[in-house]
Amino acid sequence: MPDTLPVTTTPTDTRAYANQLLEEKTGVSDDGPVNACLDSLKSANPAVRNFYWKVFRIILRDSDGALSETLGSRLIDLIHRNTQEFIVQYEVCDMTIRAKCTSFMAYENYMEDTGEKEIDETFSRLKTGCKNCSAAQIQTLDDICREIKKTVQWYRKNN
Repeated sequence: MPDTLPVTTTPTDTRAYANQLLEEKTGVSDDGPVNACLDSLKSANPAVRNFYWKVFRIILRDSDGALSETLGSRLIDLIHRNTQEFIVQYEVCDMTIRAKCTSFMAYENYMEDTGEKEIDETFSRLKTGCKNCSAAQIQTLDDICREIKKTVQWYRKNN
């Protein structure tokens, strides 16, 4: 595997690094290029976000260590930023990636000492705010909420 690109923040270099990840020519690490890819999920341009969601799935798949610990807050931000887009992207993930998503969000909730009632209230607001979500998408939100609460309970019991 070739060395990763140098730490940069320009869109061109970020895109080059992202393409290397997609082509599996480089690995995921907890450095500037990965963070720039993650920041690109906040773009106002839906095509840019769609591209970086593909990259994000690879980052989720391959993350470990310090990077894993930061992904929970990123996922929570993304589900709040654009709930319906999050659901659409979550639904195309395989079960392993879905499990990582809920696990990382649960760990963030555990570390923030978020109670079950607060998690329920958050997801209730997300569902209410997702005006264009289908019934199936609302069910996906319910499934995510249930998995987060179950995993938070497991963390509390085992830590």
